[in-house]
Amino acid sequence: MSYFESKHKCSGVCNPAYWYYSLDLSNGIPTNNCVGYLKSEVGNNLVYLGITALVTAFVLIVVWLF
Repeated sequence: MSYFESKHKCSGVCNPAYWYYSLDLSNGIPTNNCVGYLKSEVGNNLVYLGITALVTAFVLIVVWLF
């Protein structure tokens, strides 16, 4: 959370938290949540894992059939 708070000035996942976990309280109350930023940063990396899993599954099914 401290990475996302420092980079995007957000707090909380589903709803904005009442305070920041790692930022100073002088920054004010958080106004947005971090779920969108989390999805954009993690989702891009998981696409390649999903493609690899699908290709591997296809190869294993073909091997099983023969």
